[in-house]
Amino acid sequence: MVKKPLFGEVDLSDLLERLAFAEEDTQQAALEQPKLYMQAATYRIHKMRARQHAEMTLENMRVDRSLYLRRQQKVGEKKKALTEKNIADLVENMKEVREWKAKLASAKSMEEHAKLLLDAYEHRRSTLKILVQFAFIQDTVGGRHEVERLHEQRRKLRENLVRDRVLEDE
Repeated sequence: MVKKPLFGEVDLSDLLERLAFAEEDTQQAALEQPKLYMQAATYRIHKMRARQHAEMTLENMRVDRSLYLRRQQKVGEKKKALTEKNIADLVENMKEVREWKAKLASAKSMEEHAKLLLDAYEHRRSTLKILVQFAFIQDTVGGRHEVERLHEQRRKLRENLVRDRVLEDE
């Protein structure tokens, strides 16, 4: 049974494009954050698995080629014996090993970029949290000022009513 990924195919260009948001779009960005974060995490996992696959393939290739060279050496016993160092050097200079070393380097680089993207989405989450807290504080403080303004207006109305009554009584 093959499990389907939670978020299917991840579009890197879409993730990069949606990383930044305008302050006016804070609410929409906050709503999208969990989905985008999970897509970034999924992307990072894909890249980590690609790196692991490249490492495993390269290591298996090195072992296979090394065993092949040892078998070849036993067949031609009259030739000069190869040392472990010579075998390792020969294996490292084989074309397919060099190609997989390049693939591994690329996979490591891509994995590092995926880690940085995930970090960026963690920073985005922190930024959204701060903006939401700031908006809440503004609303709270703004509301407090509104209540104080209404209390002041009520006090003035009372004073005016009392003054009007005093004037009527005179």
